[in-house]
Amino acid sequence: MSLRWFTLFSRPAVVALLVLTGCHHGGSDGLFGGEIRRLSDDVVDLMTTAFQVAENAFVGDSVLPEDIVEPAGAGNNFTVTYDLPLDERVGLGLGFGRVTLRIEEDGVAVSDPLSFSFGTTTALAVTVRYEVRYDGDAPETGRDSDIDLTVVVTSTRPTASDAFLNEYFVDGTADFGSTFCDLTTRFRSTGRPRDGIEVNFGDGEGRIDNPNVVDVFRLDIDYFDDEVFRAEGDVGICCFFERNFAFDDVL
Repeated sequence: MSLRWFTLFSRPAVVALLVLTGCHHGGSDGLFGGEIRRLSDDVVDLMTTAFQVAENAFVGDSVLPEDIVEPAGAGNNFTVTYDLPLDERVGLGLGFGRVTLRIEEDGVAVSDPLSFSFGTTTALAVTVRYEVRYDGDAPETGRDSDIDLTVVVTSTRPTASDAFLNEYFVDGTADFGSTFCDLTTRFRSTGRPRDGIEVNFGDGEGRIDNPNVVDVFRLDIDYFDDEVFRAEGDVGICCFFERNFAFDDVL
């Protein structure tokens, strides 16, 4: 039985052997082709979900009065909580969830966050805090997904007639089937994410624990090009994953 085959079934048991034998990496090294494909699918599912939730935070959800669980008021710091009924949603799949939303204009909480629009506000600085729990379908693989993400959008502009520059911060976890992911990422756009990610600003990090891959992937994200982003990092202590992904695949 080869060492690589053994690690697929017993990760901790081979750590000492790997240290003794030593290893090196460059590119996607030390992984089987199937593992590379699985991690690639995981990255697409994770980043599609993260960008979509950021998109929803900027654009806003369509909410009916009966979907409001707790209206915004002074007692909850003007934070509204509402349900997302079962529906097919772009980037999140068929599912349902719950959202909490709080918005500030020039440092003052918006009393009715659901009435806010970037298209009509006269504020020079807007902060949106959008927290979502969602059970749906993974966008790339169709696996059952369990999403728990928080998005903070910080938007600024010099004057009320200028366009906003939007900085997005996304943090949280996502389960896709039996695969667990966590992610923290920061990026910037002149509009919503689909309007384009700014080059050479922001980054991301996280973990992807796919039980069908030899070990945990310690993910690093770089936004270095206007057409692709790079996902790379160690997989355990002896393997490495590196691949460029087109923004068109996740936006």
